[in-house]
Amino acid sequence: MQQELFIFHYKTQRNHMKRIRERFMANLARRLSMNHKMYRMKEIQMLTYAGRFMENVRPSHNQTTRHPRARGQGAQHASRWLTAIESGSRPFNMELFRMDFGTFQHLCGRLKNELKTPASLTVKMKVAIATYMLGNAVNYRAAGVKFGVSSSTAQNCLKSFCTAMVKVCLTDVISFPKTDDEVADIVAGFETLACVPQVLGVVDSLHIPIDLPFTDPSSYVNSKSWNSIVLQAVVDSKGRFIDFNCKHPGQTNDETVLLDSCLYKVMEQREWAPKEINGKNVHPFLLADSAYPLLPWLITPYTEAPLLPDEVSFNVYAAKARGAASNAFDRLCGRWKILQQTTHIDVSFVPVVVATCCILHNIIERRNVPYNEAWSESTDATFVKPVQPESVSEVAHPGGTQLRNDLSGHMLNNFPLIALDDE
Repeated sequence: MQQELFIFHYKTQRNHMKRIRERFMANLARRLSMNHKMYRMKEIQMLTYAGRFMENVRPSHNQTTRHPRARGQGAQHASRWLTAIESGSRPFNMELFRMDFGTFQHLCGRLKNELKTPASLTVKMKVAIATYMLGNAVNYRAAGVKFGVSSSTAQNCLKSFCTAMVKVCLTDVISFPKTDDEVADIVAGFETLACVPQVLGVVDSLHIPIDLPFTDPSSYVNSKSWNSIVLQAVVDSKGRFIDFNCKHPGQTNDETVLLDSCLYKVMEQREWAPKEINGKNVHPFLLADSAYPLLPWLITPYTEAPLLPDEVSFNVYAAKARGAASNAFDRLCGRWKILQQTTHIDVSFVPVVVATCCILHNIIERRNVPYNEAWSESTDATFVKPVQPESVSEVAHPGGTQLRNDLSGHMLNNFPLIALDDE
């Protein structure tokens, strides 16, 4: 009786402490968000006052002051600059727009009907402003100064460009394989890359930093204590996205994001042609790290120590295939710096910006536009990648365990045994 009473009081106290802790975290997140917004408002106010002060300052007779270019003149200057690039008299700066001029023109052509209004700015100018902001993570005011437009115009350019990209290009550029030929092409790519058969793609996640919203702020604070929204993506052997999902707050773990995604439903209903491996029919499957559950169509690494030599070897081969996703995320964030600093964008619009960056990534990769490795190695403290949250799933479906063992046996019988030291 005393033991039951002790357990009851213990559970009551534990639940009480849990509620106190949750209320504390919610209040703390709300206060931090309010402080940040007040700081931003003060900063904008001070910049406004400073701008008005500088406009009213008159230089003395013995001083020569260079007056800033008016906004209309700045826009005209930028338009002439783009015309000069098109004529070949001036080079196109890939550092500004993260793509070559051919890809820039390709985007303008695809979006011309969506971006033709309002006519105060040309389609090329709107694309230039938007891609400049995406690639360099500058705020609306800085983009406006760069192109001689107001900050509100720069904001409208970014929103209209991203909305048009998702509307016009999403289904054409990012699509999950539907036919057996499309599946076979991806499977062959992974078999060439890492020798693992029947791999349809690699699923992985990336936390995108955001400004803490007022609605349910604590749910956006991830396990590393920074605010984020989760991007889940599936990548093929060429590092291109074939599926993505970006709607869950940072507190959500990878397993929950997967179970709540359309990808889970598609893979549960898969009907692609199987391939005989070690006397068994194996359907195309996905690879993932240990943050995801082991399922009949989702294979994760062996983790239970001590690992056998064939299990270690399989992990090495699978890790090489999973490197396609790591490389894709590295290029995505390196080219589009806005994904490392989205604090000036409303959280409701962040998924559209992320989708736009994924679409641009695929277009650029398909057109074989060179990637500057220096973009991934930036020493600027503004673009230091935050430490990504980590988790480990305990779910192991018997069908997934059996498939992983069959694949491990196939790799052992057909390919050299690799130890971690040989990787």
